Amino acid sequence: MSKSISKDHPPVDHKPAHHKPAGDCRDRAVRREAEAVLLAFPGPARPAHGMHGMHGMHGMHGARGPRPGTDIGRDDIALLAALADLGLGPEAARGLDPALRPALLRLPREWRASASKSSCVARRTDLRRMAAWSAAEGLDFPGRAETLPERMAECVTALSETLGAASFNRLATHLAGFLQALSLPDAALRHRRRMLTRIRNRAARERRAERQAGERGAALGQRWLELEELRAIEAVMDRPGLRPLARLRDRAIFVLMTQLLLRREDIENFRLCDWDRVRGVLTIRHAKADQEGRGVSYHLTEKATAVLEAWLSASGLGEIAGKGARAQTPIFVPLHKSGGLRRNRDGSLAPLGGKSVGRILKAHGQAAGIEGVCGHTPRRSVARLMHARGCSDEEIQASGRWANLEVMQRYLGIERAETSAGHYLEAL
Repeated sequence: MSKSISKDHPPVDHKPAHHKPAGDCRDRAVRREAEAVLLAFPGPARPAHGMHGMHGMHGMHGARGPRPGTDIGRDDIALLAALADLGLGPEAARGLDPALRPALLRLPREWRASASKSSCVARRTDLRRMAAWSAAEGLDFPGRAETLPERMAECVTALSETLGAASFNRLATHLAGFLQALSLPDAALRHRRRMLTRIRNRAARERRAERQAGERGAALGQRWLELEELRAIEAVMDRPGLRPLARLRDRAIFVLMTQLLLRREDIENFRLCDWDRVRGVLTIRHAKADQEGRGVSYHLTEKATAVLEAWLSASGLGEIAGKGARAQTPIFVPLHKSGGLRRNRDGSLAPLGGKSVGRILKAHGQAAGIEGVCGHTPRRSVARLMHARGCSDEEIQASGRWANLEVMQRYLGIERAETSAGHYLEAL
C-alpha cells in the first residue's frame, strides 16, 4: 500500500542529485585502465585459480590473456590502485608473482600510517626509478619473487655509477624497505657500503677536477678586454653560418651588456614590460644589489635602441600586446636549431638563462680568437675601461649598480694604495 505524500511536504532526500557511491568514479577509471593494460599485456597476472577462485576475472583463465568484454574483478582493480599509490604504473601487473599480491595491496596503507607525505613521495620516486631501469633492461617489475632481490641488486649497482652519495643512500634504503615489506632478502646490502665509498671517492675526484679547472680558468675568467677586442666580438657576429634570429638576439644582448654594464642574470630577468619604446627607456627591475626591487631605468643610445628593436621585430615579440602578457614574456628567449623561438609545452616562452648567455658570449669570443670570455666579461671590461679613462670610483659604482666601493674594486681588481705618513713628514 503506497503512502500518500502531500504536495506541501515533499519527501526529503538527504543525498544530493549528483551523489555517487564513494569510490565509484575511481573504480571505473581504474577498471578501464586495468582492461586496457590486461588486454595489451598477454599472459595472466596470476594463475587461473588464484586468490579469486572461480570468482575472479573470467578472461584471465588460460595463457592467451583476457578477451574483449572481459569482466575485471574488484581485486584486480584494488591491485592497480595499490600499484598507483606506490608510484608504479599498471604495467607493473604484468608477470606479477601471485605471492606478492597481498603485500602489495597492504603496503600503501602501511606507508601512510608510518611515513610522512614527503617520505612517501620519495619512496614512490625511487620505485619509479627502479621500474624505469627494469623497463630499459626489458624486465618486469616487480615480476617474480625469487628473482626480484637479485634484480634490485643489479639496479642499485648500475645506478651507483650516476647517483650522488645522498641519492644513492636514499635509493638503497627505500628499495631495501620495499623488499622487507615483501618478506624478501636484500641481496645488495652486503655491497652497499662498498658502493657508497666508491661514489664518495668519485665525487671527491670530480670536485678536485672542477677546482683545478676553476683555478686554470680563473686567470682567463677574471681578465678584461680592451676596446678593440670588444669591437672584434661584436663584428664576428656577422660571420656566415649564424642564423639570422640568433645574430640579432646575440648582438642586442652584447650591446646592452656593454652599454649598461649588465650581469648575465639581468638578461634573464628582462620582460617586455621593462622596455618603453616610446620613451626609449629600459628598466632593470631585479638587479642583484637591489633586493627591494626599486629598479633603475636607462635611456638607451640610438645604437642600443636599434639593435633591441631589430630583435623584437624579427622575433615577433614586439607585437605582443596586453599588460599581463608583456609582464610574463621575456625579452630574450632560447632558439631552436631550426632558428625559431623555443616554446614550452603550454606554448609559453622561457627566458634565456644566465648560463646560456655565458656560453653565447664564449662562442663569439672564440670565433674572434679571444679566449676567456664569459658572462661577466663585458661588464668587467667596460668598467675597467672607464677606470682607465679617468672615471671616479663613485661613477663606476653608480653605472654598474654595485652595492659599495669595496665590492666594485675587488670585482675589477683595482688595488688602492694609501698615502703613507712619510709623505707628510717630508712635507714638514
